Amino acid sequence: DPAEEEYGLPSGKYDVPLVLQDRSFRRDGSFRFRDSHDDVFGRVFLVNGRPMPFFEVANRKYRFRILNASNSRDYQLALSSGEPLIQVASDQGLLAAPTPAATIPLWTAERADVVVDFSKYPAGTRVVLGDRRDAADPASATPLVAFDVVREEADDSSLPAMFRPIERILTPTVQREFELEFDLDRQMWEINGKTFDPDRIDVKPRLGDTEAWTFRNLSSVTHPMHVHLVRFQVLDRDNLPPDMNEMGWKDTVRVGPSEVVRIAMTFEGFTGRYMFHCHNLAHEDHSMMGQMKVVA
Repeated sequence: DPAEEEYGLPSGKYDVPLVLQDRSFRRDGSFRFRDSHDDVFGRVFLVNGRPMPFFEVANRKYRFRILNASNSRDYQLALSSGEPLIQVASDQGLLAAPTPAATIPLWTAERADVVVDFSKYPAGTRVVLGDRRDAADPASATPLVAFDVVREEADDSSLPAMFRPIERILTPTVQREFELEFDLDRQMWEINGKTFDPDRIDVKPRLGDTEAWTFRNLSSVTHPMHVHLVRFQVLDRDNLPPDMNEMGWKDTVRVGPSEVVRIAMTFEGFTGRYMFHCHNLAHEDHSMMGQMKVVA
């Protein structure tokens, strides 16, 4: 986003991608994969393709662009120091303001940009980014990547109190509802009672229209729902406002068990066929996907 340059956020070598995955391996190092309609978890945590890596940092601010690229696993990200993570962006750009959080939930395909200020730690300190999904406190979290503070450097970056406002979508002209459930007889995931058919068009949005989609989860597991082509805003969860870190632009949203989540989006730019689906790959492959055709 060209507008980011005016805020002075950490950039260059201080702007670092972190790709999170969990994988299982055979003795020869090849991938071990289980084809299942249930969640598929790996036993080894990888960051940028490495198991339990470390990263040497200076005592200054860094920006980390974090992607959950796992098949099914969600993460509850936290720092071992107990300091909050400062989230500055979500899937599709900056939030309206930096948002501190003790933990940041990240489901498959979701992204979160965070700023960590290592000037709080003396040289020789190790700070670990971990997953608190199965841990009661940051100290017992599953380690993902270790940051070792090894040097002093000047810091010309900044973290402003506010970014630009995000205008909320308030007046969708089309309403659609999608029920998410599992067919026990066919052992397949469904959207509105249907599995994916590449020859079927499920919805036909019109270019320029603003639509509100309601995802109603009738199952007992979470579905991170992803819509191609567009960016959207989360309107509410069970009629309650979303958390601050979900108030920005997104393209993937978690829908918890028995939860109802509404999103709003404007169809812009292109006509043609696009997908919407659960981004838990085990669910998507068995066969929780739909197809939309954006028409002029």
